[in-house]
Amino acid sequence: MSPTKNKIRVLHIFSTLPVGGAEILMFNFVKNFDRERFDVVICCLGVEGEIGKQIKNCGVEIISLNSKRIGNISAALFFRLRNFIKAGKFDIIHTHMYHANLYGRTAAWLPGRPIIISAVHNIYKKVKRHRALINFVLSKITDKVIVGTKAVMEAVKKHDHVSENKMEIIPYGIDTAIFMKNHDGQSNRKKLGLSHKDYVVGNVARLENAKGQRFLIESIKILKDRGLDPKCLIIGSGSLGKKLQDLVNIKGLKDSVFFLGMRHDLPELFSAMDAFIFPSLWEGLPLALLSAMAAGLPVITTHAGGIKDIIVDGEDGIVIPPSNSAAIATAIEMVLKDVDLKKKLSENARQKVTHDFSAKTMTVKLEETYRQLLSHSRGTMPDSFSISL
Repeated sequence: MSPTKNKIRVLHIFSTLPVGGAEILMFNFVKNFDRERFDVVICCLGVEGEIGKQIKNCGVEIISLNSKRIGNISAALFFRLRNFIKAGKFDIIHTHMYHANLYGRTAAWLPGRPIIISAVHNIYKKVKRHRALINFVLSKITDKVIVGTKAVMEAVKKHDHVSENKMEIIPYGIDTAIFMKNHDGQSNRKKLGLSHKDYVVGNVARLENAKGQRFLIESIKILKDRGLDPKCLIIGSGSLGKKLQDLVNIKGLKDSVFFLGMRHDLPELFSAMDAFIFPSLWEGLPLALLSAMAAGLPVITTHAGGIKDIIVDGEDGIVIPPSNSAAIATAIEMVLKDVDLKKKLSENARQKVTHDFSAKTMTVKLEETYRQLLSHSRGTMPDSFSISL
């Protein structure tokens, strides 16, 4: 691995790259960054993972250290990473999530050190005091902490005691184009055993307490008791899979609620839906919600975490209180019966995502942050950036 002349070398560090929100953001970045000006390398402390394989196919180098001791303090892993960073002559080290933030920031503290950036991708479900202390200490050698939403910024400020002027909000970005393509919704419904007459709602998320699918299932029961017959698609996997399926059976909803597991055809599945329900209890900034909005679906969601930075109630979505099945049912019925409201929510949601939450917008903002930090560090803008943007 040899540095590329006149390009800014950026190293992103992850523990691993499975299918997940932060990892998909990395994938979206590598598809859009300016390869004439940046040389990007990714280092995984463990194995590369599924998203890592997809990133490789984009022509970006991934180095896997294949450590099995990421969750424990490993001096061997630290020195391997430190030697790799030193040999790579990187201008910027950009770390992601707790363990990569821990190893990456400490290993990058070298004589004539590179710019150090840390990314926090979620709010705290439960504050771990030792982690908060470590994050506070490491923030002193960090040039910038990047967060996706104001809610995450407030959490980092409150628990890690990182000053706001050291943080920057760069909203997450999705590949809007793949969700805005036209798909044959009726054909996709037939594949799922659904009729064109059915009113179909959906949810895409891990099957965990944080995502609130239990309340969505209970709302379908409420609607059936009101004489309606919506169909519900639940897409994803997780530790609550069996419990949620048992709940469906107990409520007598086997013909109304369908678990599709992990899927890689979300644009097609979205085309089969009439509305997207996202009853999360806590969040960072959910990519599934942004994706549904890009697909033109009216969304019904809580204001958990960073969602409040996206959705304005009644304008580009309907906001319901958390843990409230009756409110979900009422909102679904409202969108079902009010065609004008559905159209308004759909159009506004798509417009907002396209303008503020696209992968291209995210990448441009991140590249600008890189440039600014290097300019302040070196005292001048690099020669390779002399042309106007």
